[in-house]
Amino acid sequence: MWGAELRTPPNLRVVKALASPIRAQILDLLARGPMSYTELMRSLGLSPDRDAGKFAYHLKTLVKAGLIRPGRDGGRYEITDLGRLAHGMMEGLEERMARKRRMVVRTSRLAIEEFDKSRIAESLVREADVPAELASRIAAEVEEKLSMIRVKYLTAPLIRELVNAVLLEKGLEEYRHKMTRVGLPVYDVSQLLSSSPTWAVREEACDKVLEEYALIGVLYRDVADAHLSGSLHIEDLRHWALGPSAICHDLRPLFSSGLPPSWTGFKTKPPRDLGEALTTVKLMLSSCYCEVRTEQVLPFFNVFLAPFIRDQEDASRELRRFLLELAGLGSMGKGHVITLGVELAVPDLMKEAILPGPGGTPSSCEEVGEKALELADVLLDVLGSCPQAGLDRRLGTRPPEGRQDGTRGP
Repeated sequence: MWGAELRTPPNLRVVKALASPIRAQILDLLARGPMSYTELMRSLGLSPDRDAGKFAYHLKTLVKAGLIRPGRDGGRYEITDLGRLAHGMMEGLEERMARKRRMVVRTSRLAIEEFDKSRIAESLVREADVPAELASRIAAEVEEKLSMIRVKYLTAPLIRELVNAVLLEKGLEEYRHKMTRVGLPVYDVSQLLSSSPTWAVREEACDKVLEEYALIGVLYRDVADAHLSGSLHIEDLRHWALGPSAICHDLRPLFSSGLPPSWTGFKTKPPRDLGEALTTVKLMLSSCYCEVRTEQVLPFFNVFLAPFIRDQEDASRELRRFLLELAGLGSMGKGHVITLGVELAVPDLMKEAILPGPGGTPSSCEEVGEKALELADVLLDVLGSCPQAGLDRRLGTRPPEGRQDGTRGP
């Protein structure tokens, strides 16, 4: 008689309600926000035809325990205050139990850290612009998969592979594209190490990363596909994201204002003579040397320097020193060329140009035209006796009937 009067305590009803994994999942879903009967079934992967009765029983049990309630409109279920408290206690218990079986990760920062799914969510948001809620769900799914497969040696690249697999499973290919990791497979690196010198290994690894980054993160996909299929060719792809392959310098701003501090670390004044003008040019070329992959071009070289010419002997001495320095600069880089554009006649497009001279003083091109041709003669003579490493000589168009002064060109 006494035993028949016993009633189940409220706290025991709550524990019994949460004893089912499905009911625990329902509570977890509703902790994120109200959901309809159909939305809950779909999120749990249940069939409306086959599992309707079982699902209704689980909902009724949770409602009876006071953990959830039907919405005021009757169409959506929501979690109660008691349900939110119970959900928080379950999460705390799971976290406490997980500490005993915590996975450790070998990170790309060369450290060993405890696995934290929030890091995955943060990476998805930061790298691929995944919405925060979706990123959290993906991170939780990745954690669940890792727990199931019990990986013995967990690394950051392996986690990224699994994240990308989950993104593909969910049809989120755009996000997966942004999460791609660039680099060389371990086998390729091993082959390089066994067959190449140290500098070649470093260069090949760096080039491979930059090439893949250009194809994945810089170029439009149709352009990248066209390059890969051979429909078009992108020259020097490994340098595409870093800077131009070639650059042409206009020397007039340098001669009128000097070099800016951002190029040399200090402000230079406009050159006062030919020696200072050539030093300014060399400093400019040196500053741009690491930013340009293949070639630096100095068009109208003799025309721009013409206002600084005083006599041929001085010009020959300064040009010889300048070209020797350029030869050394050009030989430092693999394939880096410095091109001097020498005009054998003042081009029509330059005849009305204003050229800065010593101290930035302007001169008209017409006034210094003869000096430009004299400098071309001196420059070609000096080039014949200087090392050619890293230098490229290109002559402008020769007038059909000799030079402007009526004499034959060199």
